[in-house]
Amino acid sequence: GAVAAWGIKPGCPARKAMEQARRLGGTSIRRAIDLLAAADLDLRGRRDLDSTLVIEILVARLSRLART
Repeated sequence: GAVAAWGIKPGCPARKAMEQARRLGGTSIRRAIDLLAAADLDLRGRRDLDSTLVIEILVARLSRLART
């Protein structure tokens, strides 16, 4: 795959990210990006939520994606 072709060593953060992306698949990655974008807007004031709560919600939703 691309990881081997680029000569990325085992344990390298880039390798881990590519392996995780492969496991998640395109649909889940798109959903994760949407969740990050929504959290960014919430942190910038779109909704009146404490920043800690926004991050906790984001982590919970991203964790749920990783389980599917």
